[in-house]
Amino acid sequence: MVITKHDVVLAFCEGRVDGREDTGNIDIVLRRSGDRGNTWQDLLVIYDDKDATCHNPCPIYLPDKNRVVMVMNKSYGNSKILVTYSDNEGQTWSTPRDITNTVRPAGVGRYTQGPCHGIVKQLEPNKGRLVVAGYHKANDEGAEFYANAMYSDDNGETWHHGGTVPTPKTNEASVCELSDGSLLMSIRMESDDEADRYRGHSISYDGGITWTSAQLMKDLPDPGCQGSIYTYSYGGGENGKNVLLTCNPAWQARRLHNTLRASFDDGATWSKGFDYTGEEVGGYCDIAAFSDGEIAVLSEYGYLNQGGIIFRKFQLNDVK
Repeated sequence: MVITKHDVVLAFCEGRVDGREDTGNIDIVLRRSGDRGNTWQDLLVIYDDKDATCHNPCPIYLPDKNRVVMVMNKSYGNSKILVTYSDNEGQTWSTPRDITNTVRPAGVGRYTQGPCHGIVKQLEPNKGRLVVAGYHKANDEGAEFYANAMYSDDNGETWHHGGTVPTPKTNEASVCELSDGSLLMSIRMESDDEADRYRGHSISYDGGITWTSAQLMKDLPDPGCQGSIYTYSYGGGENGKNVLLTCNPAWQARRLHNTLRASFDDGATWSKGFDYTGEEVGGYCDIAAFSDGEIAVLSEYGYLNQGGIIFRKFQLNDVK
């Protein structure tokens, strides 16, 4: 999800034509709202490649150009990475370009970004760089997943593989910017031991080229699910640090209790937050904010075929 400078909400997801499975005939789809999510326009199909599995939309909003760049994926296994863009707040989109050969490292089969928004760096180093987090796995039998980042220094025209988090069993990821210009990646960690299931955090001090080993965040329980992290404000926190938001299912056993939290110290500690799903099934989610500071969350909600997607709005005081 992204929100433009005109407060137009663009909510993306996978359009699973044949059912709820991760593979099959899946399109990338969008719904737009021009009134802060109170009403929604009809579904738009951004990318449909016949019966192919198109997945993991990763929108990046460029406010200076009022452009939305979309990184997305096609197929699993030997996956493809595609890029498209819109200059009219999601109403029409360019023909997708295949950038797989410029970003996927040698020996890697599955190379998948998101699903979550990407960012435009607002601070040095590498101010203006577009960064999207994801994960990959080598072709070798028994290979583990590793979280990664890719980046563009020309507004999404050309893309490069950044760095890999040097911790195995790191999976779907999202990224935000800290007050010193470094990047914080929030990562889905895979663990068979329920007691060790937490979000993982990794830092890059060079714009996404290298990353620290993932650190388990003991105040961010997680069942092993996608989550979102977002720079809510530059400054405004403790000692001028950035205010961050994060959202994920905050229960180690199942995807329940999706919780939106705030950090006022660049992600070192997190608030108790607001549990907006309770005992109902939650899941994948994303965060954005309107021009007046109101927070928006897009989230899975409900069990299997009875579930859907919800859009909720909050004030910062709700999640302190």
